[in-house]
Amino acid sequence: MKPSRKIYYSGSMSGAKEVNIQLPIDIVEYLEGQGHNVLSRHVAFMHQPNVETPDGQKFHVRESMLADFAKMTRAEIDLAIRAYDLADVEAAEYFIALVNAPSHGVGMEIQHALLRPRLGLSPVPMLLLIDAEKSAKISPMLGGICKKAHPIEIYPYRDLADIKQKLKNFIK
Repeated sequence: MKPSRKIYYSGSMSGAKEVNIQLPIDIVEYLEGQGHNVLSRHVAFMHQPNVETPDGQKFHVRESMLADFAKMTRAEIDLAIRAYDLADVEAAEYFIALVNAPSHGVGMEIQHALLRPRLGLSPVPMLLLIDAEKSAKISPMLGGICKKAHPIEIYPYRDLADIKQKLKNFIK
């Protein structure tokens, strides 16, 4: 069996939602089934768990954050989420993102992963998954990433079986 790898999974949570909300779950469960540690597994389960803050706002967070976040303000939660997510991007050995839907957070996580060498960290292999039917509409900000300068691949997938095969070949 291959050694366990630390993987950062990214996908839209509060922006535009995936049409197929089961797909992120299937991706994360496949990765975990292969023995990998998905640092951001909560992203795939965007419909659960959530926490309601004292001001009535709801957030989708890691189980371990529920009690702490329930006592925080929106501004405190935003700071904590950013800190947790960027730390996980920095700790990851692989970065995988589903980019079917526009998301400010996903874009920021991708950019942070691209900037790892400037932080004194090694580059991280990146795989951006997009539905083949949507690939012609990918953002120029993603399409314009210089693949010679960054270990990144934008992969138009057909279905879950195609994604699984790609992930199997991508993670070394």
